[in-house]
Amino acid sequence: MASSGPSEEFGVSTGELDTLVRDTDFFRSLVENGSDAIVSIDRNSTIVYANQSVERVFGYAPEAMIGEDLTMIMPDRFHAAHFDAVDRYLDTGDRALDWNNIELPAEHKEGHEVPLSITFEEHSYEGERIFSGIVGDISDREAHERNLRTLQAVARDLMQLRDVESIAGRVVDAAERTLGFPIVSVFLYDETAECLRPVAHSEAVEDTLDEIPTLGEGSLAWAAFESGEPKTYAADDEGGAPVYRRDGPIASEYIFPMNGHGCLLVSSTESDTIGDRQRSLARILAAHAEVALGAAEREAERKRQRERLERFASIVSHDLRDPIQTAKATLAVARAGDGSALDDLDRVFDRMDEL
Repeated sequence: MASSGPSEEFGVSTGELDTLVRDTDFFRSLVENGSDAIVSIDRNSTIVYANQSVERVFGYAPEAMIGEDLTMIMPDRFHAAHFDAVDRYLDTGDRALDWNNIELPAEHKEGHEVPLSITFEEHSYEGERIFSGIVGDISDREAHERNLRTLQAVARDLMQLRDVESIAGRVVDAAERTLGFPIVSVFLYDETAECLRPVAHSEAVEDTLDEIPTLGEGSLAWAAFESGEPKTYAADDEGGAPVYRRDGPIASEYIFPMNGHGCLLVSSTESDTIGDRQRSLARILAAHAEVALGAAEREAERKRQRERLERFASIVSHDLRDPIQTAKATLAVARAGDGSALDDLDRVFDRMDEL
């Protein structure tokens, strides 16, 4: 008798599950509907099988690929190397490449290249040697890696800037390029007015909003600024405090605080959801902005101190100049024989000591 197990909680006995797993139709359904594309070829590189996911990855329906040469989805520069590698493996068993998670580009039906991660397997079917590739599209991962490299370059650029307006503008530009949201703004804290003022924004902001407001207490941006935690706004979320007006054009917004300096706002007129990778990029960009803004503020304070010191030096120099001239004149009078002038000279020296 078959033993029972957790599967019985769902109304399927272990024995029935064993039968299901052995069923060819079960495996066919699993392979056909898997998220990874699967392509199988014979020893001549003719495609003998393709599952449904190939259309999402390569743009071809499975039936359009079967019977065609594998080179239909391979960039021209790899054709000769592919056939040489297959012939060598069939003759010697030597693999030219690691068969596990190798990264290679494929050619899409529309002509562009698609970065892939491929694992190859060999098996026998009806006496024929069959080679299958389990294919994952890594376009999103590669795009994320490119965006990370972009942000590294942005960090270097930001540290060369010394005014907050230039820093905010560079942050907006970087956010547009890496996050995929067209409406981007940087708001910085105005200590005098106790609010967040718009300092830089993308062109789409002006196309979307009649005016760009300051943001204060009661706005979601202010809540993010005070708490130091990112905030999310969706137009259909009745519990959220709108960044602009609830009846305005902004349908979704993501606010990333910049540690006491202000906030980076990423918005859309659609109910777009920001993905985990986009959130990660936005946090990194906001952190780079924090460092650059802090450096700019420290440089501005040093400049103010230098200016104050220069003004002080100028004032002291001016105030000392008159007593010195008076002392010289008084001393000349004393040398001429007027001893009472020495009392005046003492008073002049007292004044210099005060200065």
